[in-house]
Amino acid sequence: KGLPATMNEAAAREIKELEFLAQDKLITILPNYRMPEISLVAGTIGPFQPQQAVEVPLWLALQLRKEGKCVIMAPEWLSVDFLQTKEAEERQDPSNFSSLPYYFSEITFSLLRNAQQDVKDARKIRTLLANISDLRSCKIKSGLKSITEKVHYIKLNNITSLE
Repeated sequence: KGLPATMNEAAAREIKELEFLAQDKLITILPNYRMPEISLVAGTIGPFQPQQAVEVPLWLALQLRKEGKCVIMAPEWLSVDFLQTKEAEERQDPSNFSSLPYYFSEITFSLLRNAQQDVKDARKIRTLLANISDLRSCKIKSGLKSITEKVHYIKLNNITSLE
């Protein structure tokens, strides 16, 4: 197949791969049905009882949500309070990145795209996410511009997969 025609195609392919990898991360759901434990390649999940929280891979949570069999519980880091704190941290320290889950962007966008009704204050969260992304992007660009000599490696703490 060869190389992609453009860098945008290569970046899009990499984003899709990262989104795929994030689908295995565990997320909490509240099922509205009964089912015994099920065995998956990655392990056993369940049993499923109505209104009893259970952790499942993101891909399964999204499928069950699509079928109307559960409500997805947004991770604690996908809340207005958490994101306001992270935005403040990003603004206060121009040389360091605040700590975020590695697949933060992929999981967030997947939930907002496929289960927005399960994310409290989704509009405000989108605004906060955009602000945080802009702040972090500026830090990365600023850091890269400051490199003046030949560098063998750069250590970046708290960078997420898409950054």
